[in-house]
Amino acid sequence: MDQLMPFYVVDAMRSVPGLAGLFVAGIFSASLSTISAACNALAAVTLTDYVGRWFQVNPSYVPWLTKIAACVYGLIFLALAFLAQYLGGVLQAALTIFGAVGGPLLGVFTLGMFTTFANELGASFALLSGMALTLWMSFGGPRPAPVKLPVLVANCTHNVTLTTPTPTDPSSYFYLYRISYMWTSPECFK
Repeated sequence: MDQLMPFYVVDAMRSVPGLAGLFVAGIFSASLSTISAACNALAAVTLTDYVGRWFQVNPSYVPWLTKIAACVYGLIFLALAFLAQYLGGVLQAALTIFGAVGGPLLGVFTLGMFTTFANELGASFALLSGMALTLWMSFGGPRPAPVKLPVLVANCTHNVTLTTPTPTDPSSYFYLYRISYMWTSPECFK
């Protein structure tokens, strides 16, 4: 499923030399810049908010510790990339994780913006319980299998009629498992 867009680009842009490579390079550079920004942000937040809170760090060591923490997060992301093949579609897995984590984070940020009487213990408990609920909704099971259309293009003609697979009856599954990964958080709609 994740190879449909590159296949379309290579197939449709076959007549223009170099355009397919430029398109694929653009996709890779966009994703790598996002990942590098996330690594650096996570490293800075980890050192400032967690390590700096519990340990006194010499300011001359902070740049090196930030680089080491960014490297560790990069290795974690690399391990997650190898595990992505077991999660189904990469885009769906990313949106599922962002939805499960983004909703409770949005709730804590909203709490901080509109109230003055919330404390750290209550906000932390709300964040952890919200994440537990949305992670359970996102990854719990058994859940209905998603209906996928056929993607084979071998021996296709222009007058092909696709047969849609018959979906299973979703009412036999628990209600929270039937909620789509796109609805677990308003964070997905940014």
